[in-house]
Amino acid sequence: MRCIKPELKAKILRMLREGTVSGERIARELGMSRVAVWKHVKTLSSVGYVIRGTAQGYQLIKTPDFPFPWEIGVDFLYCRKAKSTMDIVWRSKYEGAIAEEQTGGRGSRGWWISPRGGLYFSVRAPGLIDVNDVGNVIANALGKYVDVENEGGKLYVDGKKIGGIILEVGGSNYNIKAVLGVGINVNNPVPPGATNLMLEIGEKVSLREVGEIVIKSVIGHLKCTREERA
Repeated sequence: MRCIKPELKAKILRMLREGTVSGERIARELGMSRVAVWKHVKTLSSVGYVIRGTAQGYQLIKTPDFPFPWEIGVDFLYCRKAKSTMDIVWRSKYEGAIAEEQTGGRGSRGWWISPRGGLYFSVRAPGLIDVNDVGNVIANALGKYVDVENEGGKLYVDGKKIGGIILEVGGSNYNIKAVLGVGINVNNPVPPGATNLMLEIGEKVSLREVGEIVIKSVIGHLKCTREERA
C-alpha cells in the first residue's frame, strides 16, 4: 500500500484553518504550482479531511480523529493500510511510520491483530534499548486515561492486555540499527482476554490525542537515550 509523505501538509492545513484560502495563494506562498496544491488537497481529502472547493478558494470543514504525522509534528510516513509499519521504517528514510490498519502486524507472539481504531506505529531506535523502559514510558503516558501495568514491554490493565512493544535489531557490531514497534488498543475491536481504552473508560477516546501523547513520549525517551550514549 502506498504511504503518504508528511511534507507540506502541515503548512497547507495551517493556511486552511485561517479561513477560506485560494489555491493561487497557497501556491504562491509555498512555492508550488496550483496543480500541486490540488494534488495535496486531494490527498488530504482521501484520508478523511473534508475540504470544500468554492469560488473563493478551499474551505476546511472537518479534520479526522487520527494522529497524522503532519498534525502532531513528527517525521513519519502515514499509511492507511500496511502489512507492518516495521517493514516500512526499515526501508524508508523517515524517522517512523504510522498506519490506521496493519494486515501483518508483528508482536511478541509473532503477530499483532491491528484493525482500525488502534494506534500502530514504528520508530527508529538507538540500537539495543531496554524495551521495559519504553514500556514504562508508555504506561505513564496512558496514565491520563487508565492505570497500566508494564511487564517487559507488554502492557496490561487488570490483567488484560492493552498494548505491546517489539524491538527488531539489525546491522553489524559497528553499525547496529533498530526499529521499535508499538501497538495500543484504543477504540479497535479486541480478542477475548484483551481490552482497549474505550472499554476501560466507557466511551470512545480521541485517537489523535492518545497517539500524540504516546508517540511524543516515546520519541522523547529515545532522544534522551541517544544523547546519553553520545
